[in-house]
Amino acid sequence: LAWRLGQRSAQHRLLASAAAALAVAAMVAAPEPAWLAGAAVACAMAARVPQLVANARNGHTGVLSVGSQAVAVAGAAVRAATVAFEVANPAAVASELLPLMLNLGLLAQLVAMRGATRAHFAAKLAHKKR
Repeated sequence: LAWRLGQRSAQHRLLASAAAALAVAAMVAAPEPAWLAGAAVACAMAARVPQLVANARNGHTGVLSVGSQAVAVAGAAVRAATVAFEVANPAAVASELLPLMLNLGLLAQLVAMRGATRAHFAAKLAHKKR
């Protein structure tokens, strides 16, 4: 799928391939309920890791919103807590903790890079006014 969505970096293709391989390995190696946890881990990685890497590479977070990311963190925390209290499956709990950690990482980047993001957009706006 990553190859069909346009030009992607080698790192992005490698990450997508690794996530797909992890999902397939989880499906093959585990009983039915556990492979769902593996698929969730692969999806969480594919959804957040490229953004974390892009932010680090760019030095700013672009148009990401602190408010929407805070809601994503809250939702992931509620899901992780619900699974931890209701399910006695460590793989299921881990599959909910990973998205929480990745969302927290994005939120931390938003807070830490807010000055650089403001400067980036101020420079972009100044360049447009010329």
